[in-house]
Amino acid sequence: MFEKIFNFKFLPPGWGLWAMGTSLTEKGMYSALNNCAFVSTLNNQSSRPFCFLMDSQMLGIGTGFDTWGANHI
Repeated sequence: MFEKIFNFKFLPPGWGLWAMGTSLTEKGMYSALNNCAFVSTLNNQSSRPFCFLMDSQMLGIGTGFDTWGANHI
């Protein structure tokens, strides 16, 4: 893998390059290695989708969402 990266034949995601080996991954926050994510609000009986959305945004992950939880017809 080192040879492929060194010769620009393969590169991990940009966030991976940024976060690998930092205190984020040492603390177990591996989601910081992701470039993007998605969360559905359809089953919003709890605050879990919104907590995931906020946590992902704070880690720098581009997070998309839908509006199905807003009584969408």
